Amino acid sequence: MELSKVFSEHQSEVDGVDVPVDSDTVLRIAAWMNPKHAEAFRKVFRPYQFALRAGTMDDDIAGKLMSEAMVGTVLLRWSGLKENGEAIEWTTDNAKRILSAWPKFRAFVQDLAEQRALFQAEQEDGSGKY
Repeated sequence: MELSKVFSEHQSEVDGVDVPVDSDTVLRIAAWMNPKHAEAFRKVFRPYQFALRAGTMDDDIAGKLMSEAMVGTVLLRWSGLKENGEAIEWTTDNAKRILSAWPKFRAFVQDLAEQRALFQAEQEDGSGKY
């Protein structure tokens, strides 16, 4: 295994890659612990660090904080996303609301962002698409 191919940081980890999730929907996803996300995560969780370490953080608060840290750093945009049949325009406010209201969607986005192969594939062809 060539370490530089597998573990080097690629620009796509910050800029994101377009991930088609069905025939109508594309999510632009950046890597989970890219520098921008790592900083946003530290910033939003800093006031709650003791509760986080003690395991006493309220799940709803944690979900909202996680959503806030992900918007614009992991989930960069979308097209074709719908809620109850209605198209949802990409805005940071809408993204925070959707990620907070739909924990399974938030987990889906996180799962995509943690897949290193997504960003390596983009690096190889340079298209910005998976």
